[in-house]
Amino acid sequence: MNEWTYITTWNGFKESFSNYADLRAFLDRWDTISLLVSPTKAKSGGKDGVKFKGENPMAMNVRLETNETRRIGGTAMDSITKAFERIGLIDWIKAPAEGRWFTFTVADIFPGDAWLAKKAVRASGKRGWMGEAIRPHETPVKRRNKCYKIFPKGGKLFGGYGLELAFPIERTIEMMDRLIELAEANKKDKMFHTAPVAIRFVKPTKAYASPQYADPNDRVSAFDNGTVMLEVLMAKGTKDGEKALKIIEANMLNERDVRVHWGLHFDVIDRRNANFERMYPKWPEFRETFRRFNRRGTFHNRFTDRIGLS
Repeated sequence: MNEWTYITTWNGFKESFSNYADLRAFLDRWDTISLLVSPTKAKSGGKDGVKFKGENPMAMNVRLETNETRRIGGTAMDSITKAFERIGLIDWIKAPAEGRWFTFTVADIFPGDAWLAKKAVRASGKRGWMGEAIRPHETPVKRRNKCYKIFPKGGKLFGGYGLELAFPIERTIEMMDRLIELAEANKKDKMFHTAPVAIRFVKPTKAYASPQYADPNDRVSAFDNGTVMLEVLMAKGTKDGEKALKIIEANMLNERDVRVHWGLHFDVIDRRNANFERMYPKWPEFRETFRRFNRRGTFHNRFTDRIGLS
């Protein structure tokens, strides 16, 4: 997988793709696209001609499949972590993020700011981008066959947790704007977002309870054209980080056509406050299938009780 990375701002991205048809054409051009957006505005800084002051810094990673097997590139975090591994400072068992031998987490260093989010974005993007056409065959590859290694390396040092929500792909800009609004409100209440929001675009699936579900035989679903996944991350050790994410979740669940990542939420959603039949058109069929293969209650637990499966 060849990868090109760019640094820009959320406003710059919005201006380029305010028309959904333009965004759709851009998404269809690449095999995968991922974005990292700082949910709060930067006070200063910039990179490669892109000014961050008063903006939400954003990294954009676009990828195309390749037959080349040679690896190219990496990240500063990859190099730093590798050096720590060589001298035995960290390994997969003893990572600072786990708090087993380290007396503090990185988020504790500057607890009153969102510096980590901006830092993560800045490190992820390379070339400045302000809406111009991207010509991969004229631009050197930033990384090849390395993208899968980037986040595990950083995770050893920072650690984290998050909340992930799904919306129809057409609502990408609208829903990210709403997240930024909520994050800025959290900031005013001294709850800082210490990691960026990761944005991914996913094709429809036939799996009944998947956030990306769309019925291939009924082309009227809001998710027919694909799903945008908004993963609101937080560095481990962030003061009031879980409280901030619960506020985000409670507010975003009021939006239409919202779905949750079943493994990345904070138990705000349950059968009393959510209409699962509306969220997932095949929910009754999924529920009956679950019960049919779970007649003895082997898989009953607090989670299945909470969402009405048991």
